[in-house]
Amino acid sequence: MDLYRTWDGYVQEWITSGRVGALGGRVSYGKLIRECVRAFDALPLRDIPRKPRVGLVGEILVKFHPDANNHAVDVIEAEGCEAELPGLMQFFHNSVATAAWDKENLGIEGKQRYIMPIVLWALKKYEKPVHRAFAATNGKFEAHRPIEEMIERSQDIARLGNQAGEGWYLTAEMVDMIEHGCPNIICAQPFACLPNHVVGKGMFRALRTRYPEANIVAVDYDPGASEVNQLNRIKLMLATALQDPEARDSEVLQLVDVEEPASCGGSSSVMLGMPTIPRRGGGVPLSSRLLSTRPGLVSRVSSPSAGPPRFPATAFVAHTQAWG
Repeated sequence: MDLYRTWDGYVQEWITSGRVGALGGRVSYGKLIRECVRAFDALPLRDIPRKPRVGLVGEILVKFHPDANNHAVDVIEAEGCEAELPGLMQFFHNSVATAAWDKENLGIEGKQRYIMPIVLWALKKYEKPVHRAFAATNGKFEAHRPIEEMIERSQDIARLGNQAGEGWYLTAEMVDMIEHGCPNIICAQPFACLPNHVVGKGMFRALRTRYPEANIVAVDYDPGASEVNQLNRIKLMLATALQDPEARDSEVLQLVDVEEPASCGGSSSVMLGMPTIPRRGGGVPLSSRLLSTRPGLVSRVSSPSAGPPRFPATAFVAHTQAWG
């Protein structure tokens, strides 16, 4: 943190005066970037395995402002994980990357049809010193992917026509994180933000279908929302993230032994974390019909035992992952 605070002071000094006393006075933007990256590249690393990476995506204010998300990054790091956020510049790229699609599919003409590509070119030009400085670290620091690549990888899930709120870009962020080693994601959304619910939470099933390893949770942030509930949802997701991937596949999503109460003789099927829904008109219980699409959530019990059924924590995690 000391190195961060030092360079935060340098950058603020450079923005206000164009000078950095510790770097010899007036410096260019390119030199400021090079020296900053060089300083962080020289920071010694601890000889420990890399921690599980947990991404934080969502509405731009809730995603980046610690007071808006109840310091979610601090929670992630306190639980032994590495927090990862998308680049802020990507958000501005997304805002100007749809000009050609808008003209072809929506018939939008006018000045913005020509101005938006120029703005995107200027933003990329502004980032070139950052990319060059990152390239000099031999892979230690990685620049974000081009916005065109993010569009291509996410269009079969959320098309470019989804432009309300964060729009298609929110889905593209999650795709990008999962494909680059960060399958654990917190989707932070303001309460009752419809666009965010559609392109965020509404895309979870499609993402999990394409990426079975995805471990995603949606968390609503609102002045009236319970901070305890937010914390519990995040910690449950982090508990899954901290498990060994092989153990998670074999223990969480596979059959889990559950003891049967003494009052119920014989063999029965138990849905983990979900009570049996009563029969309607003497037919098969609805929960039994649901089980046909979730066979991994059923544990077959053949011997009775005393006491109420016990549901291990892994069973609750399995229910949460499967049913969202």
